[in-house]
Amino acid sequence: MYYHNNTCLLKLLVIIWCYKYSFKMRKASIFILFLLLACSKDAAVPEEPAIVNYTVAVSASDGGVVNSTGGSYAQNTTITLTATAADGFVFSGWSGDVTGTTNPLSYSVTANASIVANFTRSSYSFNLQTSGQGSVAEELVSSAKSKTDYESGSTVRLTATPEAGWLFYRWEGLARGFIDAATGQEEVSVDFDNPIEVEVNSSINATGTFEQIITEDDNPTSGVGKWKIRKKSTSSKSDKTTLVDCDITEIIFRTDATFSIFTSTATISGQYVFDSNTSISLSQSNSPFGTITNIVISNSFISFSIDINNGCNDDLDGDKDDDYIESEDPITGTVASATCTITSSLDSGSETQTVTQTSSIQDIVYSFTTTCTETLSASADNLPPGVTMTFNNNQATISGAPSGNASGTYDYTIVVTAPNIATSVSGQISVLAATTTSTSSTACSISGTLTSGQASQTLTFGQAINAIAYEINSDCQVLSAQAYNLPSGITMGTNFQEASNSNTINISGTPTSSASGTYNYDIVVSEASTTNSITLSGIITVLSATSTSTTSSSTADTTPPVITLLGSSTINLTVGDTFTDPGAKASDDVDGDLTSSITTQTFAPFTPPFVDTSRTGTYTIAYSVSDAAGNAATVVERTVIVNAAVSNSGNIYFENGTCKCPNA
Repeated sequence: MYYHNNTCLLKLLVIIWCYKYSFKMRKASIFILFLLLACSKDAAVPEEPAIVNYTVAVSASDGGVVNSTGGSYAQNTTITLTATAADGFVFSGWSGDVTGTTNPLSYSVTANASIVANFTRSSYSFNLQTSGQGSVAEELVSSAKSKTDYESGSTVRLTATPEAGWLFYRWEGLARGFIDAATGQEEVSVDFDNPIEVEVNSSINATGTFEQIITEDDNPTSGVGKWKIRKKSTSSKSDKTTLVDCDITEIIFRTDATFSIFTSTATISGQYVFDSNTSISLSQSNSPFGTITNIVISNSFISFSIDINNGCNDDLDGDKDDDYIESEDPITGTVASATCTITSSLDSGSETQTVTQTSSIQDIVYSFTTTCTETLSASADNLPPGVTMTFNNNQATISGAPSGNASGTYDYTIVVTAPNIATSVSGQISVLAATTTSTSSTACSISGTLTSGQASQTLTFGQAINAIAYEINSDCQVLSAQAYNLPSGITMGTNFQEASNSNTINISGTPTSSASGTYNYDIVVSEASTTNSITLSGIITVLSATSTSTTSSSTADTTPPVITLLGSSTINLTVGDTFTDPGAKASDDVDGDLTSSITTQTFAPFTPPFVDTSRTGTYTIAYSVSDAAGNAATVVERTVIVNAAVSNSGNIYFENGTCKCPNA
């Protein structure tokens, strides 16, 4: 739409006014005519232009995000886009209507546009070397760029193959770790699995170490020393179902041809003879005790098969303990060509106790029987200060109260010897800082009354105690309670309220298979802001089948628990769904319900592993459990698949992994 320029009309009006009374009216009229003609030819003036908006769509590929998803912008508006990579990814550049790698990106809007931020997986170097004579093969379990340059999240399988006369010992630089069977602690930066699968999330410098097999014609002196037995993985146990797990943590071969085998509960000593460089005969009291065969030894490693008279039959691997000094071994020199035997039994008390400073332990009494004609002698090592051992009539009694400066855990050993033979027993006493009982001037009192059950009870293994309940009356503000020396499997629960006479303590449960003997327990109830406290005491005696030395005829629990999945073994989800693990249950023929003891491990294509429903992927959840006897259940797995979102035009949706099709 256009309009005439008003300037010409204004000029015309001015001229008319000026010449209105002019004597030269005729000339003025002619001039006005020309002005009118000129004004009629003036150009039209356009309106102000309208504001123009453009749409910019911004997105990101897998592996990162952009700070904006775009929108509608006025022409010539400048927007700033920042691409951020996820762990294991790097920003590789822009595509669509913009190219290049500038980040952040300043973009001037002049037209409709589509901009995509692209990400690629990080690449890490994998440098692999060997020490000794052998080779290592690399196999890609998941994708990678090249033989030595791997994408983040790639899984590489390494397989070590030793040359003839050599063995594969360990990996260095992988930092996966192993569990020391003797201590139960994880040792990091060493791994013995072969083959081994490694997830690449950083640059790796790894070394496959090989050691030469020692072949000595007669007595392989390299076998002398202390060997720490490797704890087996669940998979290795399941591969050898015909063998009985011996629970051996250490074995010592001494220069005087004596041996000691250590388990979690016993020490077995005797004599050994090399039959060849690959087999050993074991004996006790000049009687055959067992054999060790298929021996393979290097400077740091030993593997062998063991079969002894108590039913132990296993294949074991071990690592040399370089810190072992034979002259400092308390059994060295006490085991020779024995002509008699010594056996031990626990008569009373618990070998594992927790007490407070200056509080007497429950007496621990061992009896020793022998066929030796000589007098037995005994020595104790690492008892807490204030606790002593007496030895009379072949009976060792540990008693006393830890002193005020005793603190921590004391792993004690009692060694009983006769000429040329020895045996030992061991246990653990933990000492806690003492809680002072006081009736301070603070106007606060605590008292307790037994309301149900018996404070002292005797029961058999597998039998639940009659629940013991105490009512605690107090005008104190904040109460707390601590239980000491309850049998394993027996627990204490509390229900405390501030300044109330409705406080309760409950003791209940079923002793586990490891509980045996008499337990003098204490429940210490105290007030947090004062030193006021009371102690509630009782005795729980757990009877079990009599256990003897390694020749015991009692039947061991060798049946593993059974794990049953709750819900489907495969769950399909869509990106954005919420996932809740349905879980599993476990039962054992001896220990009963072990559901609460189940542990889970998630295997995912990234670290740390978890089921991430914000992106596509396949995840495996492994469920495992062991009973009190150490029998491991067969691992049960659940697969969780997170699928990409699909068109929902048909109103199809997923509910906890189940497809819902309301219009079908």
